[in-house]
Amino acid sequence: MPSSNSKKTLISIIAGSVSDKEVYEKAEKVLKENNISYDLQIISAHRDPDKLKGKCGLCEFKLICSGCRARAYFQTGDYLEEEPFCSYQPKVAKVV
Repeated sequence: MPSSNSKKTLISIIAGSVSDKEVYEKAEKVLKENNISYDLQIISAHRDPDKLKGKCGLCEFKLICSGCRARAYFQTGDYLEEEPFCSYQPKVAKVV
């Protein structure tokens, strides 16, 4: 789990699922040993595709694809935002 020290968080560990546990636990160990503040987020758009935003949220392929959550996070700070490099335009418009 994330460190509880009062320093500003310098590192974010973002995992796609708990199946990445072996990898993120190694990172946590190194950060803890060096007293580096971090936060851990386990994200998966596949588990809750209705939360996807932008054209990813409208896309008819969101259950299969859901875009690259890492690129969305890097570009916007929100992993649920639309995939910034996807050129596909959803065929279905959301009715408001």
